[in-house]
Parts: sequence; C-alpha cells; structure tokens
Amino acid sequence: MNWYGLRVYGLQLDLPAPRRSTFLGHHLRGLLGRALFETVCLYAGQKDDRACAQCPLQARCAYPLVFKPVEPDRLAPYWLHYWQLRGPYVRCTWHVLEQAHTHLEAWLFGLQRHWPHLRQEPLTILDVATGAPVLSDGVIRLDALHALAPPEMSSQSYRLQTLTPLVSKHRGDPLYGALRTRLQRLIQHYGDGARLIIEEQPWKCEMESELAVDVVLDRRALQGHLYRMNLRGISEPARELLQWGRCLHAGGHTSVGCGAYTLETIS
Repeated sequence: MNWYGLRVYGLQLDLPAPRRSTFLGHHLRGLLGRALFETVCLYAGQKDDRACAQCPLQARCAYPLVFKPVEPDRLAPYWLHYWQLRGPYVRCTWHVLEQAHTHLEAWLFGLQRHWPHLRQEPLTILDVATGAPVLSDGVIRLDALHALAPPEMSSQSYRLQTLTPLVSKHRGDPLYGALRTRLQRLIQHYGDGARLIIEEQPWKCEMESELAVDVVLDRRALQGHLYRMNLRGISEPARELLQWGRCLHAGGHTSVGCGAYTLETIS
C-alpha cells in the first residue's frame, strides 16, 4: 500500500542477543549495518573511517545511500520495528522503505554470508505481510515481499502505549510534534513531497503514565520516555498520522527502534 508515495516492507529474522547490557535496537542495528558494509564497501577491511568519506563511489554506494545517509538531515530509509528475546537470540522485525528495497538483495546476501559467524542454523527471513520466506535455504526471493498496510482506524478515542522509548524534543504534547515531524520528513525525503496538515489540537491527551529511560548506545546514552496515554476527540488527519505511525514510528533515533507504539480502542 502506498501512502504519500511511501511504501513500507517488513522482514522478520532471528539475530544473536548481545553479550553485554545495551539497548537491543542498537545492537541489532549494528549487526545489520556490518553485514551491508562488509558486502558493498571496498574499504571494509580497513579501520580508517576517512576512507569511506573520501571514496569516489560514495554517491552510488548502498551503505551511505541506505544505512547511514551522508546528508546530515536525511532520515535513514529503514528502522528496527520490534524485537523479542528468545534465549540466546532476538527475534526482530525490520522495516524498509522502497528506496532501501533497491539494495535489499545485497543486504540479505551480506547477512547470509556472515551468518555462519553468528549461529549454526540456516538463516531464514520472512515477509511480515504474508509470512512467506524472503530468504530460505540460501535463496533470496525479493518478489515474496509485499508492502505493509496498517489496520484502519475508525474510532476517535484510543489508548496509546509506547513499546520503545519515544525520543522527542517537543514540549507539551510529546507525541504529536514528534510523530508529524518524522512523517513529514519521510514524505519529503522518500515520498511525493506533499505537506501534511498542521493542527493546533489534533486530539485531547490524558496522560496515564510517563517513565524516563536511558537508551544506552556505545559511547553515549539518550533519554527517552515510555508513555501510556488516552487520546480522545482525534481529528481525521491526526488519525491518519497515528495509523501510519504504527509502521513508520515517531520521534528521533528510530533506526535503533525508538518510537514504536500500539493503539487500543477505548470508549
């Protein structure tokens, strides 16, 4: 399904759990990034980061185009969506936009090539929309991927609970500004460039709980918040943002999985 020119695909796979305490999304992103980098980069064996920045192939390389955009304001066209610890492994869902889909075969090939170093079982990656295998028994089937379509929302009242910390710079209502800003930037960078409606009061927010948490990365920690809030009197444009935000997330640092939430109808 296409929304303002955005088409989202979901992939599910199991990756090794970290050996030390860290934010799981950061750990999973590192595994995904290493697989792509070592597959497409001419300087993968070097430890000098400047080699990548000075590479004459940078403008066409999948790593800066997809995983780590060179432009400082450009959002990455992928993000970790959900994960669940299963013993020594983490089952995770990984969302990509159509622009990342172009380089997805190389990315999956990289994961497959590095898989013997990660675990013993053969790597299997499933399409979230249908459950069909995208990678199985060494065969990559990109035609098995189908675009995601978030469930329709018909009510004007929902309970929202964040699954991962929301990293928001917006005061007052921390959700609306963080949600609208991210979706607008995605539409500008990867969609049809349309402008989303700005509303003064898209809904009435009743905060049930708020918990500040640290998102621990390698060299720093970000502060996010876990929220449980009731949203009532939701306008139609805001309901559409909430609907697609379930696939696209809200706020900052979404590539490591921040800003995921669920919605439950309330009376």
